[in-house]
Amino acid sequence: MEDFKGGYATLFANALAVRANDRGRLAGVLAALAEEVRQAKLKAREEKSRLKDLNPWQQRADIREQHFQSFVSPLSDPMPMDWPVAAPTISAVFSPSDRVRFAGGSGGATSSADPGKLREFVSQSRAFTNILDAELGRIRNAWSGFTSACSWVNSGSVTFVSGFEELLTENAADATWLEQIA
Repeated sequence: MEDFKGGYATLFANALAVRANDRGRLAGVLAALAEEVRQAKLKAREEKSRLKDLNPWQQRADIREQHFQSFVSPLSDPMPMDWPVAAPTISAVFSPSDRVRFAGGSGGATSSADPGKLREFVSQSRAFTNILDAELGRIRNAWSGFTSACSWVNSGSVTFVSGFEELLTENAADATWLEQIA
């Protein structure tokens, strides 16, 4: 933003604010998702444990019934919980905000920006976008692995992967736009 004045500077400052807000919102969605996944894993363990305890108890109860051993006290072999643990629903909604890059008009506006500084920003932005793209791949694989391994969990509205992809597209469009300004 140093030495950057005019209409493009205003649009750039707004784009930076939107970009920062989007990153914060995505981080919040991912943090909440991580907690929901952790809770879902705990519930899944509870359900597995319940089923592990219930099946042998039912077999013992059937044997007692077959042998008319109803006199065995329920206190000596209490029935485990017979209703299932409710499968949680996980939701993770994110989509980036729109960024305005053009103010309209003839397109012949001038800017007092330092082209070298803009190109440096473009270079750094593309490098960070590449890093985030690698992180997106890790997150996409982790989510896919979780949903494959834990199909018991219900998926609510889950748009964070496509939203993350859109965020990277917006970042790339910012870089292209600033490159044109430079």
